[in-house]
Amino acid sequence: MRAASRWVLVATGLAVAVAVPPALASLPVGAPHVPPAELAARVVASGGHPYQGYAETRAGLGLPDLPNAGVLPSLLSTTTRMRTWYRGPRSWRTDVLTSVGERDQYLDADGTMSWDAGRRRATDVDGIQAVRLARPQDVLPPELGRRLVVEAAAAELSPLAAKRVAGRSVPGLRITPRATDTTVGRVDLWADAASGVPLEVVVTPRGTSSPAIISRFLDVSLSDPGPGVVTFRPGPEARLTRDQFADVATALDRLSPLVLPDGEAGLARRGSHQGPALTYGSGFTVVAVLALPSRLLPAGPRFLPTASTVTGPWGQAKLVETSLLNGMAFSDGGVGYVVAGTVTTARLEQVATAVVTQGVSLR
Repeated sequence: MRAASRWVLVATGLAVAVAVPPALASLPVGAPHVPPAELAARVVASGGHPYQGYAETRAGLGLPDLPNAGVLPSLLSTTTRMRTWYRGPRSWRTDVLTSVGERDQYLDADGTMSWDAGRRRATDVDGIQAVRLARPQDVLPPELGRRLVVEAAAAELSPLAAKRVAGRSVPGLRITPRATDTTVGRVDLWADAASGVPLEVVVTPRGTSSPAIISRFLDVSLSDPGPGVVTFRPGPEARLTRDQFADVATALDRLSPLVLPDGEAGLARRGSHQGPALTYGSGFTVVAVLALPSRLLPAGPRFLPTASTVTGPWGQAKLVETSLLNGMAFSDGGVGYVVAGTVTTARLEQVATAVVTQGVSLR
């Protein structure tokens, strides 16, 4: 795509964000009635359905700057404006639009390609990563909504009134987690009735009426964008680099000899993957644990200076608290640990205690 065309795309995307025609929101809502359990089933099955459009995700967790965390803090603490083209789970493209340029990511069966338009640099990472940090695609309504609905039990579902999203009348459902140790209070979701593709997702923490994450399409088509737009074609001025790892989590998973146990504090390991980066729990009580050589974990007053310090069986730990996501970082016996999840600080400390009690093994 020529530079001029890219800037037209950026300008158009930003204009959509501030100029959605008010008439669309005021049109009558006539979405078909879909029982919550049926709508949830359609959402779960929607991963192969194509879509394309402009979406905006607003997150207000206020995470501090985290070393080597990539775009994770900004995804969960600011507004992210995205243009996306999705053909299926192994063929998509998502552009993050800003006032000064764009950052694009392409995925196909061979791996991912990231394009920084400002630096004219493309980074190719081969293969599908078993462990990685969050990327913009993860906070789009279809991906975010599908991941959340998969975790819901039937008894946690209830209907929501239909509403108009991106000019479409769509039914909704609410997920109200029953677990007492999760920070998730409720998830409100509206999805296309026929395809099950989520078009808007609102995540509200427990104990508040203020959403922590709002992800919604402002313009959407549920049609196949075709192969051309999801294929990266570098111009002659592009600098192409190759990397083995998508991010620091991928690198540690591949290179570290450390292996975490199958369970922590009564929470079972999720999935069959074994290594230094695992997630534990079920439903909305989910905790991620990362183990690394302690020399690689930053320390001292400059590391997370705004975080509080808590003491326990783990020694001293830096504690980051938000309305939805809590995390701890500490070292024990030459191993550094990062523990974070959508759980209360009390539950997080239980996991931290189990982490230092059980330790790690070597592979």
